[in-house]
Amino acid sequence: MKRTEKMTDLQNQRHAAIEAADALLAAGKNESLTPAETADIDQKLALVDDLGNQISALAEQDSQMAAAAARLDAQRKAPIDAAIAGIVNRGSGMSAMPPGQTKERWTIPATARRHSKVTAFIDDKNANSGGYTAEEKAYRFGQYALAKASVDMPGTYRFENSTKFCRENGIMNATHLEGAGDSTGSGLFVPEEFGTDLIRLREEFGVARQLCKVLPMSSDTRTDPRWSSGLTAYFTGEGSAATSSSLVHDQVRLTAKKMTVLSTYSSELSEDAVIDFGSTLASEMAYASALKEDQCLIDGDGTSTYGHIRGLKSQFATTTIGTAPGYRDATGTTWGAIVITDITTLISVVPVYAQQGMKFLCSSQFYYQVMVPLLNAAGGVTGTELQEGFRRPMFQGIPVMFSQVMPIATATSGIMVMLGRFDLSTSFGDRRKMTLEFSKEAYVDSVSLFTNDLIAVKSSQRIDINVHSIGSNTVAGPVVALATA
Repeated sequence: MKRTEKMTDLQNQRHAAIEAADALLAAGKNESLTPAETADIDQKLALVDDLGNQISALAEQDSQMAAAAARLDAQRKAPIDAAIAGIVNRGSGMSAMPPGQTKERWTIPATARRHSKVTAFIDDKNANSGGYTAEEKAYRFGQYALAKASVDMPGTYRFENSTKFCRENGIMNATHLEGAGDSTGSGLFVPEEFGTDLIRLREEFGVARQLCKVLPMSSDTRTDPRWSSGLTAYFTGEGSAATSSSLVHDQVRLTAKKMTVLSTYSSELSEDAVIDFGSTLASEMAYASALKEDQCLIDGDGTSTYGHIRGLKSQFATTTIGTAPGYRDATGTTWGAIVITDITTLISVVPVYAQQGMKFLCSSQFYYQVMVPLLNAAGGVTGTELQEGFRRPMFQGIPVMFSQVMPIATATSGIMVMLGRFDLSTSFGDRRKMTLEFSKEAYVDSVSLFTNDLIAVKSSQRIDINVHSIGSNTVAGPVVALATA
């Protein structure tokens, strides 16, 4: 369906939902509404909101496409900026390849030294037939970062070979070179080819993206319906009216929040060390972002430190430990006092619908100091099983995920381990991919970059995390928790 046709269809659906809600409200003015009618009105209002968000997203896409078309048209008619032309045209072979023309596969020059193993990137499965090896990926990302640094700090760096490489190999085009002049901000995005590796790194370093339900956000906000209660079956006597019930939904709302990683780096950037530079930069940005995502998911208390996100522990605190079936109180006040029935009871209270695919979440210290000794004490564990457990941590057949944001030492109170289907309890909104910027003229923590011969490296992304289903004092949710007394 074309965009204009889809827009018209959505508008028609929205008008129909508004009229239906109006009709129900009009009927309610003369007589009181039944619970089913009230729920029906709420559902229609939620549908109106959702359709409105979809229409706004389509309108935003139209606006972005129109702006992009205008920029492309202006680029066709206007000469290249003199400063960029100097970079592009200086020396032989500096211009970009003509459309449709291909270039022979490049090779990493011998001068691009690698001093350590590349860990930030992995080989493509088709590396032998046109894909990139891990080293080649690190080299390409490093060349992009150096070219971006030369654009962000033209008075400090002129990595002409990096700019040439990026232009000739489709990494960095005119859009990226516009930098701050790009009103949409798209010129600052890390090129798409590196996005998969950066996301993989964040998933390896953290658990939030692995455990939660990750939802792409086409606008700054996203609202999804959530089932809160379902239909009920009743026995009906002969000649008696059937008893009705209603599906009840509420809404899960995500609002994108900007998360930034800012640090300083030695100003001794060199095209000879581009592989190590690319690998280190990608790893550090991804690790810092993944750590903050995990902190928001687990420890978020609604303050600005966590982007006003309320995480799992904060939501469990809204229920009563020992009373809520999903918020268990362990034996004793230390890790050493925990017994195996504390954990098996935790497993037993996970709702049946959340048992398939459930996972434990704890620190590696808790697993090896508490869970493994409890299994060993139970007997029947062979050396092979212990060795296999080191490679794939499990407890009674249930996978164990590690996050060092969880407690790493015994404490007299607090959640030690959680269990369940985190994707059923938590939505992770991903608004836009990572950006990258460099500066040498700013102050970082009151330190002058210029005076101390440093550069600032800043990456940012926009996300939100909503822990929407944690259970209550009477019903366990899809995630349950065990805390020391």
